[in-house]
Order: sequence, then structure tokens, then C-alpha cells
Amino acid sequence: MFHSSIVLAILPPLSLFTAAGADSPSLSIENIKFSSYYLMVSPSAQGPRQGLLDFTLINSAVGVAIACSAKNSNSFAIFSPSISYECDFAPAGGEVRDDDWCWTNSATFNFDTTEPKVYNLTVQMSWSCEK
Repeated sequence: MFHSSIVLAILPPLSLFTAAGADSPSLSIENIKFSSYYLMVSPSAQGPRQGLLDFTLINSAVGVAIACSAKNSNSFAIFSPSISYECDFAPAGGEVRDDDWCWTNSATFNFDTTEPKVYNLTVQMSWSCEK
């Protein structure tokens, strides 16, 4: 059994890097949806507001898409880098199998929009493989 982990960072020109070894899997972030709304009730009163981020994380070693999402109620969809969000994946591992296979141990991300016109997404993922 071996354990691997990867950290992805996406900055306004898209850049991906891995912290794994030479046999690094291919990783992708797909179906990115970022939206926000801010409703003014009157000139002096704020109404509802919300920011949403959804994306799919795909690691070729694991072979199962992982859904990630975040929601906040800050003005103008300002996401703080100090908040970690958990991605949704099916836990696995420890089963006895005859084939080589990998499973996700953890997948979290941080999203930072505190600097104007900069959207910094940091994904942290670890997985294990049985060979």
C-alpha cells in the first residue's frame, strides 16, 4: 500500500502542480460554476446575498469524480482563504481485491476572493492504492 497526495492551485492564468512522484496521475477540475448575488432592498438596507462555487475534481488514479462545493453569505461573494470546505466522495479502502485500485482518503479546498479580481482556489487531496 502506498499513499499519495496532491495540492492544486488555480490562479488567474490556470496553473497546476503536483507534489507527488514521477508517476503522477492526471488531475483536472471540471464543471466550474461560480456565481453570486446581492440584493438591495432599499438604498439604505442590504437584502439577501450569497456566493456559490461548485466544481468536479477528477484524479485518474482514483477514477471516480469528486463533487466539491462552497456557499457563503458574505457581500459580493467574498470567500475567505481561512475556511476549508470538504468535498463529497464515497469512502473506501481496506477491502480485499485481486486488482490494483486506488481510493480517496480526503479532499478539501480553500477559495480566496479577498483580493479584487483574483480568484485563488487551492485543492488538497490524498489517496491510497493497493498494488
